[in-house]
Amino acid sequence: MRKFYSSERYKRLPVALQNAFVTLKGAAYSFIRKGFDSHALNAMLLSAESLDQEQIRAMQYRKVVSLLDHAFRNVPYYRSKFAEIGFNPGDFKSLDDLSLLPLITKEIVRDNAGDFIAENYRRKNLVSGATSGTTGVSLTLKMDSRLIHLEHAFARRQFRWAGLPEHGSRCALLRGDMIVPAEQNTPPFWRYDAWGREMWFSAYHVSELSAPYYISELERFDPHIIFAYPSAAYSLSQFAAEAGRKPEIRSLRGIVTSSETFLDFERRKVAEVFGSKIFDWYGSFERVIFIGTCEDGRYHLFPDYGFTEFLPSDVDEDGVEYHEMVGTGFLNRVMPLIRYRTGDTVTLPNGNTACGCGRHFRQVSSIIGRSDDAIVTPDGRRLSTLAHVFKSTPGIRRAQIVQDTIDTLTVRIVRGPGYNEAGEANLIAHILERTGSGMRIEVIQEPVIAPGKNGKIKMVVSNLPKRE
Repeated sequence: MRKFYSSERYKRLPVALQNAFVTLKGAAYSFIRKGFDSHALNAMLLSAESLDQEQIRAMQYRKVVSLLDHAFRNVPYYRSKFAEIGFNPGDFKSLDDLSLLPLITKEIVRDNAGDFIAENYRRKNLVSGATSGTTGVSLTLKMDSRLIHLEHAFARRQFRWAGLPEHGSRCALLRGDMIVPAEQNTPPFWRYDAWGREMWFSAYHVSELSAPYYISELERFDPHIIFAYPSAAYSLSQFAAEAGRKPEIRSLRGIVTSSETFLDFERRKVAEVFGSKIFDWYGSFERVIFIGTCEDGRYHLFPDYGFTEFLPSDVDEDGVEYHEMVGTGFLNRVMPLIRYRTGDTVTLPNGNTACGCGRHFRQVSSIIGRSDDAIVTPDGRRLSTLAHVFKSTPGIRRAQIVQDTIDTLTVRIVRGPGYNEAGEANLIAHILERTGSGMRIEVIQEPVIAPGKNGKIKMVVSNLPKRE
């Protein structure tokens, strides 16, 4: 469907017909995603939120046992692998026993894709999806309609936590769809789905000149929820703040973000400008882990979505420990992923602190992002993030760090009011404090850092060979 947006046929349509097309697409997607038992699915998810820790662990154990039995009986890869290591699902006694099984990676799944598909599903009834391959390895997975319905139900849980009304809700989206032709330079930069009561804004056209139009349309549309990429929400907030414009959206209950790492200073800026809580949500195409933000502002793992393990991966100069997430997904029985290395890292809270929301879902302190996007220093250290170095440098609208060689970093800067040479020198000094003096830092000022084809802007782009 995204290809249609970039087609000449779509571009030639008048805005009214483009709105009609977006509405038809919204209606079709609504039926595909919700299915006929959406109320039952929502009730099932709601009931899980009242479970205590012991009940949650028992529920997860039952789901893992069922998944292992299914994989052993129906999935060639696991049948062969279990036989190779002498594992029988009947011997599985606790969730800790998952450590007896080998880890799998995106490369393993890609190279053995046919053997990961369960034999008790008719392939002609399956649908395919593929990752964008931003880490150099694209992955295609098979799934059925049931998975799509479940995924939608879990997403609705997050929106419910953010305050989206059950009926009559309005949602504004600032995501990756090229809803407006790329060459367009005048408003409207949005299209309306009348079926879903959703206003789709282009993430590719946010600029200093266009920001006032975005704000005015948001105020007119008056959404209950804004669903955005963090980078797009932050850029719009920056431009609004520089113009002294504070959006007045009376019905706004929350801003939901996903698909990118949301840095603390970006989150604070968006919350300040829009006067709203931020509900950041983590998910992945592989559908093995879902992390949502509750009403109390804390990250929670969704225990009915999958079982998550945490592998120690790094300790930074401040002693903060990072863990890579390994997921066993409960949703995709067509192509199950058991102990799948996501490559995404998090930090964990000390101890098991109760949350004010009252749920007993396990907490995560922060979501750092992909371990592949760490900076590697000449002495072999991995720095999971350098984002905090930008906090003390005024006048930076957008920044991106690119590492092409082991001893060189290029810092791309989009400057705003207040940026100067002294601040730039201070920024370089802050980076060198963390990387060491063996790193060469080059700062390049850019008019804009454009989103990629998926509408996202990465904070760190590592072009180092995998061996480094």
